Amino acid sequence: MAARWGGLRYESLTNPLGIDVTQPRLSWVLESTRRGEQQTAYQILVASSAELLKQNTGDYWDSGKVASDQSLQVVYDGEEYNARLEMSGWDQAGFDAAEWEPAQVLGAPGCKLEAQMIEPMRIGTSTPGASAASAEAPAIGG
Repeated sequence: MAARWGGLRYESLTNPLGIDVTQPRLSWVLESTRRGEQQTAYQILVASSAELLKQNTGDYWDSGKVASDQSLQVVYDGEEYNARLEMSGWDQAGFDAAEWEPAQVLGAPGCKLEAQMIEPMRIGTSTPGASAASAEAPAIGG
């Protein structure tokens, strides 16, 4: 098997739905069956479409070839993405959403969810309420 990149993480998250930092830290793992194979350089491409990536073009960011074995916490230094600038008119009738990518379907959490039973609430004592209209106001100043 040829070496490939795996375990891509953004701000220590795998495939997040969103991140709240403008310069996220990227991390990855070199996966190889060859003993002792190590990373000696990297190039990061960030593009607005998969087609651009297939052409090795990063319209948001192209780090260029970086001679480094670093693969943890590499700071994104590309164009800042602002979703408010994308696809104006999406909230108008007749908007053509053909260029939008389909939503990603996520699987269930990787753990078993179990309900935790708690005791029901019970009334211990009951105190009748008093009407505010019938209560006498306290004397002020004397």
